[in-house]
Amino acid sequence: MSTWQHRIVATTAVLVAATGLVFATAIPAAAHENIASSSPTGNERFDTAPTSAELVFTGDVLTIGAAVAVVDESGKNWVTGGPQIDNATVVVELAPGMPDAGYQLRWRVVSGDGHVISSIIPFTIGDGEPYSRENEATASPPTESEASKTDASAQGAPEFWQLALVGLAGAVFALGLYLAIRFTRRRTQTAPLTSDDAADIDSKGNPHS
Repeated sequence: MSTWQHRIVATTAVLVAATGLVFATAIPAAAHENIASSSPTGNERFDTAPTSAELVFTGDVLTIGAAVAVVDESGKNWVTGGPQIDNATVVVELAPGMPDAGYQLRWRVVSGDGHVISSIIPFTIGDGEPYSRENEATASPPTESEASKTDASAQGAPEFWQLALVGLAGAVFALGLYLAIRFTRRRTQTAPLTSDDAADIDSKGNPHS
């Protein structure tokens, strides 16, 4: 193999290894989801009471571990039934008769990789005063550590496709690294003599002293 071919192979191997490394490190970072939009939005004021609340996430969420509540200042939860999950969308139905007042949409879901995410979205209906209670225990969704105690099954192993992608990225990186080392060594062992090396060898093939 000529020198330029060695260089092409070595460069390609290094690029493959670098690509595999970037791919492997990018997968875990991209796995965590977050909320993309919601209805109600934060601090939204409705003229009339909504009949449902919707959360849309950046990726699919698990059907296990989701919890959604819409509460007023008395602590009453106006959600009827459990959350309806369709891939990345979570919807809950609200009971009729919600009076003009401030409310909090409290939610907690488990993303596709088992990561617990949660938040609170305040909103108001009609001429009601915004929800003013803060820093009380019931006004906060469960923390990740608390949720992990009740949703341990939901935070199990990542999905199969994530494991497969991580394994593929590792294999690509290992292959690229192997090829780079192999062809670098081969080129070193078969490198032609330079003019300086030849000057040190006499006509009989013996090195000059």
